[in-house]
Amino acid sequence: MRSNSGATPGLAWTEIGQFAEAMTFARRALFTPVEAINAEYALGQRGIWVIGMIASGRIRTHADIARHFGIPKSVVTEQIALLVSQDLVVTTPAPEDRRQKNLALSDRGRALNARLGAAFEQKFDQLLGRFTAADLRLCTELLNELAGVR
Repeated sequence: MRSNSGATPGLAWTEIGQFAEAMTFARRALFTPVEAINAEYALGQRGIWVIGMIASGRIRTHADIARHFGIPKSVVTEQIALLVSQDLVVTTPAPEDRRQKNLALSDRGRALNARLGAAFEQKFDQLLGRFTAADLRLCTELLNELAGVR
C-alpha cells in the first residue's frame, strides 16, 4: 500500500474517500452477526467491546475503559452498572487503590463472550477468509494507526 518512497500511501483523493467509506460501512457488516445476541442484553456495541476487552485482560478498571474509548468515567460507570445488573461482570476493590474497582467476567459473562466470539469468528471467516493472516494483521495495524491506538 505504501509508495516506493514510503512517505505517502500513494492513493488518489477518490481512493482515500473510498477507503474511508468502506471503513464506515465495514463496522455495520461486522456487527450483523451479533445483533440478535445484543438484543437479548441491550448492551450496544460499546458493551460488546467492553465484554471482549475484559475477557482479553486488556482492561482491568473503569479508568482503563474510559482511557481506551476516550469517554468520561460517568459513561463507563453506567455501562459497567448495566453489565453488573445483568450478572455479566463482577467488580472487586483494586488492592493498589481501594477507590478503583477491578472488573472480571462472571460465569454468565464468559458464556456470553464465547457466544459473541463464535458469532464474530463465523462472520469474519465468511467476509475475510480469503485473506492471509499477514494481510489481516497489516489491516489491523493500519486501522490502529488511524485510530491512534498502539
